Amino acid sequence: MSAPGGRWKLGLFVVAGVAVLLFGLMWLGMARLQRPVHIAFAFFDEPLVGLEPGSPVKFRGVSIGVVDTIRLAVDKKHLQVRAALYDDRLADLGFDTAALGPECEFPADLRAQLVTSYLTQTSFVLVDFYRGDGADRELPFAPPKNTIRTVRSTFRSVE
Repeated sequence: MSAPGGRWKLGLFVVAGVAVLLFGLMWLGMARLQRPVHIAFAFFDEPLVGLEPGSPVKFRGVSIGVVDTIRLAVDKKHLQVRAALYDDRLADLGFDTAALGPECEFPADLRAQLVTSYLTQTSFVLVDFYRGDGADRELPFAPPKNTIRTVRSTFRSVE
């Protein structure tokens, strides 16, 4: 048997080990949440059913960011979606994140679209290059430079 005076040392060792482990896990989690991002805006003139802050922003199925906020635009007719796009994912797509700056201009043929799951009614923003007929709708206000133009979603209400 061990001496009664040595048990507090063992207890202190266990408590200190658990505290260090919890601190390490918390530090790793916080480092993952503090990724460098570029802010992008998209203006939709349709209902954003199922889209919430924290919803993913995807490029051809690969998550490149998250929806930060959703609010009414200046004209009170469009909905403004503010998205945080991760710099490392933008670099993987071929964007020079150092040259983008805080108010980056995205390519002219890059478009955002709302995609909704029919069963769960959850949505995400799909970003992709769009080769359309060029008949884009103009916004009735001056959007920020870091705006990604939008196309209508293909979701139709079943109700």
